[in-house]
Amino acid sequence: MASNSNSSRPPRKNNRNRNYKGRKKTSQTISYTGPAVSCSLCEKNIRDLSSAIKERDSGLPAHFDCIIKKIAENETLKEQEKIVYLGSGKFAVIQTENNQNKNFKIVREIEYEEKEEDPPEWRGSLKKEIL
Repeated sequence: MASNSNSSRPPRKNNRNRNYKGRKKTSQTISYTGPAVSCSLCEKNIRDLSSAIKERDSGLPAHFDCIIKKIAENETLKEQEKIVYLGSGKFAVIQTENNQNKNFKIVREIEYEEKEEDPPEWRGSLKKEIL
């Protein structure tokens, strides 16, 4: 009969919730239930409207990845350069060292979404759905 090396260990205590220390884990999912919205670039449905970016030419929503592809088509990227999102509708071309994201230098910023006092209508309807 084979011996089980785990049998010499004492039984484990219930450590399932030790990281929460009395806090209950809550998962709240907010989903957009309004009408389907299509990407102005690829024309596929946008599943997560909260991650959509306003397309510069049309002002309509577009997938985040479609905007990245569009910017990449218009930018000349050197080796070890890539496009990243900085936030607030602003992208940047960064240069990395040895393809590591730890050390990078911003080569140029790309102001994609212009600041507006009133958000686009599609973003306003999303805000109403969430609140």
